[in-house]
Amino acid sequence: ESKLVKNYFDQWASDYDIAFKGGAEEHLLQKLVNSFFRSKTFKIRDAHLAKLMRNFNLKGKNVLDMGCGSGQLALRAAKNGAHVTGWDISPQMIEICKYKAKKSGLKAKFEIKDIVKEKIPRVDIIFNIAVVEYYKDFEPILEKMLASTGETLILTDSRYIWWRAILRKVLGKFKNFPVYYHDPCKIIKIAENNSFRLKKIYSLHSFRTFV
Repeated sequence: ESKLVKNYFDQWASDYDIAFKGGAEEHLLQKLVNSFFRSKTFKIRDAHLAKLMRNFNLKGKNVLDMGCGSGQLALRAAKNGAHVTGWDISPQMIEICKYKAKKSGLKAKFEIKDIVKEKIPRVDIIFNIAVVEYYKDFEPILEKMLASTGETLILTDSRYIWWRAILRKVLGKFKNFPVYYHDPCKIIKIAENNSFRLKKIYSLHSFRTFV
């Protein structure tokens, strides 16, 4: 699954980043995906996470963004004074992150990492945005994150909406990447079994955020 995810996001990294801001996608398929499927979700989720971030005093905190994509959340955390490390399995995504950090003058460390294999350092806050949906056996990943989180884990996962699920499954078959929809009660139970308490759950558009 990690290999499939890496290949997919390496291939479409630039078009993925464009979905946040609009622009000229390189590939027609990704233009259609962005226009009718991805952009609205990304914009709603990005605004939601920006608002959520304001509830935390990030200044001086060690923050790990696991599955940082093209760096929107990681760089926002850096702008708010956090010491940020961003991990992603896609080298192309990491290159975009480094370019954006240099261009903006923000300090953040970006590294190519496979979260299935890597040992996670102890940090204050972990962001894990739309990552576990690519892994059927997500429990070991979640438990590793919980074991390394000193204060707060913020995780988003896709909500099951039948028509979106069908479209994603079709796209996944066509582009050869996995998609899974996890039971939110199981996510909460795993956290509670690892001495964490659910502070808040948000159900918005096509995703859930667990704090």
